[in-house]
Amino acid sequence: METVTGYHRCSSLGLSRAIKRRQIHGQATRAAGPGMAHLPAQLCSGHCRHGILVVPTIGFDLRHAFVIVGIDRRELVWINVTKTPTAEWVARQVTEALAKGLAPSSANRIVNCLRAALTQADKTRVHIWRGGLKTINDATEANNVVIEDETKAQQWVAASYAHDHQLGLLTHVLAETGARPSQAVRLRIRDLITADMAAPRLMMPKSGKGGTRNKSQRKAERYSVSISPALAALLKATAKGRPTNAPLLLRKDGQPWNERNSCKDYRRAVREIVEAIGLDPAVYGMYAFRHTSITRMLLAGTHTAIVAKCHDTSETMIRKHYAASILDFTDEITRETLPSLGPAQPAASNVVPLAKR
Repeated sequence: METVTGYHRCSSLGLSRAIKRRQIHGQATRAAGPGMAHLPAQLCSGHCRHGILVVPTIGFDLRHAFVIVGIDRRELVWINVTKTPTAEWVARQVTEALAKGLAPSSANRIVNCLRAALTQADKTRVHIWRGGLKTINDATEANNVVIEDETKAQQWVAASYAHDHQLGLLTHVLAETGARPSQAVRLRIRDLITADMAAPRLMMPKSGKGGTRNKSQRKAERYSVSISPALAALLKATAKGRPTNAPLLLRKDGQPWNERNSCKDYRRAVREIVEAIGLDPAVYGMYAFRHTSITRMLLAGTHTAIVAKCHDTSETMIRKHYAASILDFTDEITRETLPSLGPAQPAASNVVPLAKR
């Protein structure tokens, strides 16, 4: 049994630098365990926040509380307290939290964050962290909502422009590029390439996903995506007279979209628009344009490597989450290769019947 004796800060995508000291009632205390960097004061993961907190008791002892809080509903999902937390104890907390309604995918994210933090704190005990903190197999289910009717997608974009021109521009960009909203809101005016208006494009910022250790460096990188001349003209008009390093897309009040959580700025408006065009706002969100773009390209026969590059993801993820769309297309190809087999057919007769008078 290995005791978890320190804390290290970890984000939803990776680890931040080790924290050398922690504060308890305003007084700094050193790490309790030799050779162990501090582990997370708070660990972040998807729709949950979780962490191991040091709690002083009335008798001046210290207890360790493992807490999971749901962000969307702002509710306490799980809490338990122990005097000596171990890797096995932490694993048991995550397992028991599943019975309380924690999604398996959220449990896996928590386990991965904790395991990475523990490994960063003490690399000599990696085998213990891996053995005591195991993820759940097949926990992630694809939830790729696709706008199957292209007419609905057109109505969505048109209704967005009618509601708010700036929201319309953002929606239009997402619909054509298939980018994540968090990427599109980071576009700069210099990212609009219109040297050839017959073939305009955007240099889309990459997301912080992909398991990179340097998230900020990856987010600064760009990749090229094609856009229509009509969208390019609208973007060029909104960029006129502004510096090249200014945000390309703005809100109605002229302020930039929230880069960390842009849906806060448009969630209510999008729900109204989606409902107005006859779709269920509980099902369809801005991400539907991304899933639709990927599916559209796959059904058009575009190679999965190109689809992945155009959407800032990996070919593995395309194959994993859009396998049905790939199979829909491959069925047309493989059907043409089917051989003509079966029982022998009778020879064709050369007798031609005479037409009746």
